Order: sequence, then structure tokens, then C-alpha cells
Amino acid sequence: MNLLIFLSDRCNMSCDYCFLDLNHGRATVIPEEAALKAVDAHLEKFGAEARFTILGGEPLIHFPVLRTIAGRVHAKAPKAPMSVVTNGTLACPEKLSTLESLGVSVTVSLDGRGDAHDRHRKLAGGPGSSLEESLKALEACDKSGLRANMVVCRDTVDSLLSNVEFLRETGFKELSFHLNVIEEWTPDELRVLEKTLAGFARYYKALQAASPGALRLSHIDSYPETALEHGYEDVVLGADGRYYPCDGLFALPYRQLDRWSVGDAASGVDWGKREDWHRVAREFIHPRLERPGHFSCARETYFRSVVLNLDPDPVVRSFHAADEIMGTALRALGSSEAHAGPR
Repeated sequence: MNLLIFLSDRCNMSCDYCFLDLNHGRATVIPEEAALKAVDAHLEKFGAEARFTILGGEPLIHFPVLRTIAGRVHAKAPKAPMSVVTNGTLACPEKLSTLESLGVSVTVSLDGRGDAHDRHRKLAGGPGSSLEESLKALEACDKSGLRANMVVCRDTVDSLLSNVEFLRETGFKELSFHLNVIEEWTPDELRVLEKTLAGFARYYKALQAASPGALRLSHIDSYPETALEHGYEDVVLGADGRYYPCDGLFALPYRQLDRWSVGDAASGVDWGKREDWHRVAREFIHPRLERPGHFSCARETYFRSVVLNLDPDPVVRSFHAADEIMGTALRALGSSEAHAGPR
């Protein structure tokens, strides 16, 4: 069971594929006491099964709070998996060293070369290259211990191979993929995705044969046949100190989310109410899947559509079709000899 902790609704980027409501109105920043109380409750309930992911906005904006949360987890459960997702623009060796000492793994959101990365990821403060800002901050950092996560969009999928190679040449040795959850893929675009991933499989196997360990793929284990159910194995703590059934709800500002809350840090999670919302999502999603297997963002696609008054039917069907293609390709690599080494 993963506790997703959102530190704030503030970010120094404005990415057009981000499904979170950010940088609007008065800032919402998680109270440190609420975050620590939630950490304690999560560890007490789930023990060795507890894991933690710390997000934003941009979490390094609030590095002191991030450090305090990580310190609490490390002190109470030093072996608990803990990760943070950042755009990298505020990274530095000192911060990364602190996080490493507390057992935090760091994922940097980078989409590849400048033309692909900057197309969707804009600086919130105005013109300029967000990729250049990220790489400038990361220049002095050891990137071999970081993971790069690439968001794959309909208009960047055909450059996936060159973007992967760019990240590898930049110094990253671990990579994960994530499809843009707010796009609807046409049949032609799905064919391009399938063809591109077939090419990536050939590239990856050849790379591993020539230089074993040159590139590791993360989250392959999130694409088994049961991945659909795994999509419900987390609990979300918003920056307002309240729990929610899904982070896809954060497409709305926190002040509009009262009816969706399933508890708060002071009183704890209302697990029954959380399960009620998940049941609503499952009863909508599952009958619409032609091949119920992979679906890495089942709830996000559904709840985001609902809160934005969109028809969730085409969103669910389209994203699942793309995710099924990616999941099949990555699972095949995960079970191949090309990925038989330690991860």
C-alpha cells in the first residue's frame, strides 16, 4: 500500500499534460504536522507493506518539509520504499545526497531531447527551455543513481527512440515510461505506438547484449495481468491534509473537493468511503475493457473525467488501448533474457 503525499499545488513549470490544478489562487501547502501524522498512521496500519511517494506540484520547492517527512519514515522504517518525483530544476548534489541518506529514490521527469521535452513542458515564469533549466541544475549531480521518467505523448511517440538515447547519453541508467493520461489516441496513433515500441524492444535488447546494465527499465513489474487491480493499491494525501480516493481528482482546486474527501490526517482514512469510491470506478471501468489486463492509471482517467464533466467512456477506452500496447511491450521485455539481470 503506497501513500502518495502531495506537498503543495505549486510548481515552477506549467506542463500541458499535467492533470493537476496548479498555481491558481492562494497556495495550498501541506502542514508538516498533518504529513507526519499521516506517515505514522500509514506505518502503523501497513508495517512492512508500507511505501511512500512524495509529489507536488514540484516537491523540491518545499525541501525542508520533504526532508522532515523522509526523515520520519527513515527513522521509523528504514527499509520502507520511499520515492520523490521532481522536474529536476531545483536539484543539487547536496539535496540529492540528503535524500539518498534517508533512503529516498529520486525520479526526474524528462521527456528527452529539447524539441520533445519543451513542446509540452513550459516554464511557469515565462519563456525559456525547461530542459535546459533541468539539465543545468543536474549537471553537477550523479545521474547514474536517478531514474528518468518519460511522458509519452501522441506527438512525441515517433521520436521515442532518440529521446531514450538522449537520456542515456545524458547519464541516466534507469528509465520508466508513462503515457499522457489526458489524451485520446486514434487508431492510427495506436499503430504508431505499437510500431515504435517494437522498435524500442529491438533497440533495448541490442543495447543489453552489447553493454549489459547500460539501461534499466523500471516498473516493468507493474504490468502483469493483474495490473488493473494494482491500480487501487494506494491512498492519497492531498496538500490540504485530507485523504482522497485518487489523485485524478486534483484536476480541481482543493476548495472544490469536499465531497470527495475520505478523511483527514487528524482523524485518519475512512476506508469504507474510500472503497465505495473505488467500487464506483471499477464498476464503470471494468466492463469497458475489451482485454482487461494492463491499466496503469485506471482511476486517474475515470475520476479526472468525472470532476471535469467530461464523458469518461471514450477517455477510459482510449487510454486503456494505448496502455495495453505499452504494457504488453514492457512485460515482454521484463520476461525476456535481455532483462534477466538484477534490477
